[in-house]
Amino acid sequence: MSSPTIPEWLVSAYARFARRIETGRVPHAVLICGPAGLGKHQLAMTLAQRLLCQHPDADGYACGECADCRLFRAEAHPDFHLLEPEEAGKPIKIDAVRALCADLELTTRGGRRVAVIRQADAMNLASANALLKTLEEPPPDTVILLVSNRPASLPATIRSRVQRLDITLPSKTTALAWLADQTGQDAASIHQALAAAEGAPYLALQQLTDPEDFDWNALVDAMLHVMQGRTDPLTEAARWTKAPLEKVSIWLYRLIRDLLRVCNNLPPAVLIDRKPALMSLARDMTAEELVAYYDQLIAMRAQASHPLNQELFLEQLFITLLELGKGNLQRI
Repeated sequence: MSSPTIPEWLVSAYARFARRIETGRVPHAVLICGPAGLGKHQLAMTLAQRLLCQHPDADGYACGECADCRLFRAEAHPDFHLLEPEEAGKPIKIDAVRALCADLELTTRGGRRVAVIRQADAMNLASANALLKTLEEPPPDTVILLVSNRPASLPATIRSRVQRLDITLPSKTTALAWLADQTGQDAASIHQALAAAEGAPYLALQQLTDPEDFDWNALVDAMLHVMQGRTDPLTEAARWTKAPLEKVSIWLYRLIRDLLRVCNNLPPAVLIDRKPALMSLARDMTAEELVAYYDQLIAMRAQASHPLNQELFLEQLFITLLELGKGNLQRI
């Protein structure tokens, strides 16, 4: 009996790899890449279990019952190795990569050795270089699965020594059906979460089951109200000083991208329910102005990395939003 543990949009990628296992043409290193929130790590773990399984089923999935599958499920398989940053936002250290490479030289059960490197783009140059020799001269029957949201951030020397397995966004229909099955929430909430996650189902699931620590709807409304001249920019800046700066930036980028879409006679992709307000604002804007403002946002965000600059960044952000809304934004 088959036992897939991956969502529908990952099945075809899994099947392509499973066929290679069956025909004995398994690459020694694979880069599983694509946008965040697609389940790439889950795919890597499902592939890892299949690579270690003694008796895969007729559909190409791990049996779940053999000794290797039981060890894998118990997170105790001696020939499986998981490498990831010790803390969120921290790099993968060179010593951890060296330890992994040493472990891959050993085998205890006489089968394959499998490693999953989660957030592979968190390796710095030194860490990546420590992995190079193993990628160039891998031990026999060794498979390394690297997972990355930002493959371009990996050194070219790494990218040239792996085969890519690209994962793309599922269709909206597929994602909505999966989210409904996972959460049981109402259709309106699911649609809104998927739009806010820009089509990435696992990011939408996180929003539905573990809401953000601030009200992004209120933040977007504050930005729109400033642009419409309905509220004071400095008042709004003070109101949002405790919000995570990265999330404030993300929602501002989304707002500007949707305004740019409306300027080009396209529907908003994320802020669907704000379409009337966006259309009203876009009447007095050009695509060129919005692109220029987007470039300014990137420059402003780079200057706001120090915590002491957050309040100044937010003040500048809301002031420039007001000027953009008036149609007289000046270059920073």
